[in-house]
Amino acid sequence: MAKPKLKVNAKSFVRDYRAGKSDSELMDSYNLSSDGLNKLLKMLVDKRMLFPSELKSDKTFPSTELLDAPPFDEPTPRPRPKRVYEPRRDLVIEIPSKPDEACPETSRAVDSSRCPQCGAQVTEKMLICPECGHVLPGEERWANVEPKPRLMDRIPPKVLGTLVALPAAIVLFFVFRDIILPMTESTIEKRSTAVRTARSTRSNDARLKGRSSQVNPAEALDRLVEELIGSNVFANANEELTVFHAGPGWWRMSGDERLETLDRLRKAMRKSVGEFELEVLDSSGAAVAWVNHDSVELLAQ
Repeated sequence: MAKPKLKVNAKSFVRDYRAGKSDSELMDSYNLSSDGLNKLLKMLVDKRMLFPSELKSDKTFPSTELLDAPPFDEPTPRPRPKRVYEPRRDLVIEIPSKPDEACPETSRAVDSSRCPQCGAQVTEKMLICPECGHVLPGEERWANVEPKPRLMDRIPPKVLGTLVALPAAIVLFFVFRDIILPMTESTIEKRSTAVRTARSTRSNDARLKGRSSQVNPAEALDRLVEELIGSNVFANANEELTVFHAGPGWWRMSGDERLETLDRLRKAMRKSVGEFELEVLDSSGAAVAWVNHDSVELLAQ
């Protein structure tokens, strides 16, 4: 019956070896014999997962090419539970397909998904390794974490001010042209129309006054006489307008109304003929009133 093969994780072994564990602790942790330990160390050196300079003074392999190990930060050792000794089995080493994963110092191109110090799995958003605290390299990693400047921050202040002021100036121009200016022109036009209307009204009034002042006094007198006869204040008058006969309307008027009527007739006669004298007679031929160019007198009935 074939003996079961002993599997050793090369990455874990290299970390423990670099942590300074003694040969007995390594043999107990990985269930190795002295020959198995030597064999494992030789295989790791051949695979370039360990440097010969890292081997202890009693571990030398002349056939291996000597390389200087790069400096590194020693991680804090962690306590490992002791394993129960098992019978010797054939040694099988679990070696990664890429030696760079177990020994990042020997890699020419650093894997961004693993810590270059301890080889722990990291993401692109991590800046520090969560296992050993090593600051992860790479400009792209830091660029992804750093906040990107906003578009407004990248625009120069002068350009930004121009972009803000230009639309405002355009809006003000159209408001002034299409709203304020038409309103001003409309107000001016209304005021001009009102002034023209007022002037026209005054001129019409002046024309009317001029026409009234140009009325013929003789025609005004004739119209007044016709009005008084038509209203039956006077029954008739002679052609010289020196004698008037009282009509029915005369007797219905009060004394003040008779005086007012005769005063109107006096003014019209004065403008038309100048100096004059006239009398008002009743139906029996007796005088009831007397008028001249200066006064009006009612005679007793």
